[in-house]
Amino acid sequence: MSMAALVTRRRMARLGGFASTQLVVQGIGFASGIALVQSMDQAQYGHYTLALSMVGLANVLLDLGLSTAVLAQGGALHAEPQRLGGLLGDAFAIQRRLLIAGTLLLLPAFAAMFFRQGLEWREVAVLSLLVIACTAFNVHNALAMTVVRLRGDLSMQQWLEVGVNLGKLLLVLAAATILLDAQIAVGVNVIAAAVMLWLLRRYLVAHCGHAESATHEHSHALKSFILRQAPNSLYYCFIGQIAIWLVGVFGSAERVAEVGALGRLAALFTVIGAVVGALVQPYFARASTRRELISGFVALNAFFAILTATLVGVAWVLPTALLWILGKRYAGLTDEVVWMVVASAISSWSGALYAMGAAKGWLVSPLLMIPLGIGTLTWAACTLDVSTVIGSFMMNSAVATVAWVLTFGLVSLRLKSMPASPLGGMR
Repeated sequence: MSMAALVTRRRMARLGGFASTQLVVQGIGFASGIALVQSMDQAQYGHYTLALSMVGLANVLLDLGLSTAVLAQGGALHAEPQRLGGLLGDAFAIQRRLLIAGTLLLLPAFAAMFFRQGLEWREVAVLSLLVIACTAFNVHNALAMTVVRLRGDLSMQQWLEVGVNLGKLLLVLAAATILLDAQIAVGVNVIAAAVMLWLLRRYLVAHCGHAESATHEHSHALKSFILRQAPNSLYYCFIGQIAIWLVGVFGSAERVAEVGALGRLAALFTVIGAVVGALVQPYFARASTRRELISGFVALNAFFAILTATLVGVAWVLPTALLWILGKRYAGLTDEVVWMVVASAISSWSGALYAMGAAKGWLVSPLLMIPLGIGTLTWAACTLDVSTVIGSFMMNSAVATVAWVLTFGLVSLRLKSMPASPLGGMR
């Protein structure tokens, strides 16, 4: 498949329509984030940012690549609703065990981190339980959403995301007029995730039958994929949150708040991540020829190269304009915003390449990824002041660059060594 064949009018219209809806979704989410930044006390927003980082960590630990395994395994089953439902049932059975084990492991660690921030025991208990509840809903939703994506039902995904995010914005605005602290803000996320779970369960019953029943037909393949991906998943969840944790341990709640506030400006990368998850990754999961995959690989990298150069340039030239959105308390972070864009762009690019490879079962060996990543992290921690906002983003940029190089190299080599004959699903 040539590049011209890949970039057809129909595909571009589909991509444009989905991306436009995602801009609306992220616009709503961005408005919610700015409302939180400007309505909450800075220390409370720091606690909320720390809680969200814990949700991000738990999302990875309690999934361990299971949703990606379902996507890779389901690529060949996307037109067979009953078998797809059986695959999902097996995945839910595995997920329940991960949820129980992960909760026992993470709950004490989260409580200790909140205590380190000086919170009272009641606040620690409430926030820790809310983080676990939010994660439980999120990982279930991630599995269910793979079916929506494999079926190519973009309208359902768009409707869900617009509706749930709009409801979340209204709840945040209502709470801001009465009382808005870290506990209430995390509670809003829990409510939004629970509503999405209810809607997705109705969708699964309508299109896949009773997907909660395990058939054990796919259990071995799913577990095999998880075992191969688990080391990388653990590494990525650690690396992804280490900057906020270091600022939280060695800095203050105010510094954590600044990291979180700057992260709100990375809304565009969330849009791109949604597009990759909904359109790009399923495309690679279904692709069966070398030419299709190479064309997609070239298009993906060209897009991210242009985007990264453009956004870094804008942040370099117009940092004050970007910071104006966050309010006066964050107006002085002009150098920090540039490094935030650099770190976010490279991480997003690396993540897209990883998603492409994972869709075909191509995973960077943890024996290579983890030592190099930890070595880079150690070098950055010894060289930079990681208690500062700019130091944390510079560290993220260095680690993300290592992941990008390794993932780009692996996917390139696998594409080069592929046979011209059609491929199967997960390997």
